[in-house]
Amino acid sequence: MFKTKEIKTHISLPSIKRSPLTVTPKRIGLVLSIIAIALIFGYFWHQLSYLINPPGIKLAQPSSDLTIREKAIEISGQTEPDVYLTVNGQELYVDKKGYFSGIVNLDSGLNILKFEAKDRSGKRSIVMRRIMVTK
Repeated sequence: MFKTKEIKTHISLPSIKRSPLTVTPKRIGLVLSIIAIALIFGYFWHQLSYLINPPGIKLAQPSSDLTIREKAIEISGQTEPDVYLTVNGQELYVDKKGYFSGIVNLDSGLNILKFEAKDRSGKRSIVMRRIMVTK
């Protein structure tokens, strides 16, 4: 019998270069873990700021100090729900979304409107407006 000699030739295939952004199950898990940690951190940051910061008051009217001729002024704005809000010591109704409105009677001359919001933990915010009523 004849012995044949096998000639082995290696043909090298082109190598596949992996991009640094190749999607693999390990990388997907890493990205999802980072997103979950960021969401948890954001949630705790929001809760902590809610506990530490006093309630905010955003006045739509009067937006700044005014000089007017009328003896009454409409007030409106927004604060946080479940806040006790007063204007010059008189309670103002705040709805479930934090909006409030009302009319305040004024005297001739300088009137100072003191908006005070107080939350359940006792933290307070105060916003002042000066309204000059002329004749």
